[in-house]
Amino acid sequence: MRNDDRQKHIGFKLRFRCLEHWEHVEALDWNQVGFNFHSAHSIAETQLEFKRGLIRFDGSIVWRSVNTEPEVVRTALVNELLYQKAREAAHNPQLHARLVKLIRADGLQVEKRKALTTLGMNMSDERLDAMVHKRQRENPMYRYGVKVESEAWSAIVHAAREVTSVVDSMEKWSGALGKQDR
Repeated sequence: MRNDDRQKHIGFKLRFRCLEHWEHVEALDWNQVGFNFHSAHSIAETQLEFKRGLIRFDGSIVWRSVNTEPEVVRTALVNELLYQKAREAAHNPQLHARLVKLIRADGLQVEKRKALTTLGMNMSDERLDAMVHKRQRENPMYRYGVKVESEAWSAIVHAAREVTSVVDSMEKWSGALGKQDR
């Protein structure tokens, strides 16, 4: 399975046990053999317990690297700032729900920054760049590669591939239909 193509176009949410707490991560570049993920924490353990919903499985960290790519740090910072604003808006259920939904959406950096500006937080390129540089110095992001040998992981991969194949088919159909309308 080492030659199994990694799925780079879609990630999915997992949690892993870090000490006695469950941390949220996104499985990236995944296949039958494993996946990798970003974390703000330096993880010394080589064996980790993961879960997706109620399904649990173990994985082995097989490689580690410090990821200081500005775009990764920028994305994490914007989401953290939106999270702070969502907590402040707990008294306004509609605003809170909209912010949480925006945080969970992949990409949308322009929209997220506009939301922060609307909520009173200056998000100029200069300010965000300064925040990124500070974060890179003080709190680097780590990236981990995880190898998994588990029936539970195999079931998760199978289900994710079914969903992605449906999405791919729908995109092809909509693309073909769009060409006919021109």
